[in-house]
Amino acid sequence: MSYSVTWAAERLNKNEQNKLQEDGLDVFKDLPELIKKPFSEIDKSYYMYFKYAGLTVQKPQDKGLFMMRVKIPGGVITVAQGDHLAQIGRDYGHGDIDLTTRQAVQYHWIPFEKLVDIFAGIEAVGLTTAGAEGDITRNVIDNPLAGIDPNELFDTRPTVLAVNQRFQGNRDYSNLPRKMKISINTNIFNAGNAEINDLA
Repeated sequence: MSYSVTWAAERLNKNEQNKLQEDGLDVFKDLPELIKKPFSEIDKSYYMYFKYAGLTVQKPQDKGLFMMRVKIPGGVITVAQGDHLAQIGRDYGHGDIDLTTRQAVQYHWIPFEKLVDIFAGIEAVGLTTAGAEGDITRNVIDNPLAGIDPNELFDTRPTVLAVNQRFQGNRDYSNLPRKMKISINTNIFNAGNAEINDLA
């Protein structure tokens, strides 16, 4: 049996209408062509799609600079990943890196024309910005001391990675009504802050 869904498009806001025309994750497919023209020529209606690539256009919006987040499931990185994240901060972020409450890293002043190269470097070390913002499943967080915490019932790191893999890049979950935040931890004192997540 097949089902079809008819959206009441006239009742949806502009962003929701746009999301029905093109999946947010298509921003990665669009970027190589987009960066060939000046940022000032990008229609502001497209700005919503940048969020799916972990990007927010910074003010003043005519400068072509972004805040960028990189997802780090459970907050665990390798030395090579840490070195690369530091290099991004040195090269583009005025020497600064922000650590977020959701176990991601965040930068400011990321230039539009360098996005494809920056994303290639991030992907090369096994990380991504995909889904760090936008109406999609966000970074899956964990107990910061998972695996060594004497107050955890079991090590949740494998579960966090499995859940992240299930949702990462999955277009079945890339057009949600709002962001979806997930926390997994077995610390008996709730080190994963279950109450401030959508699923915990």
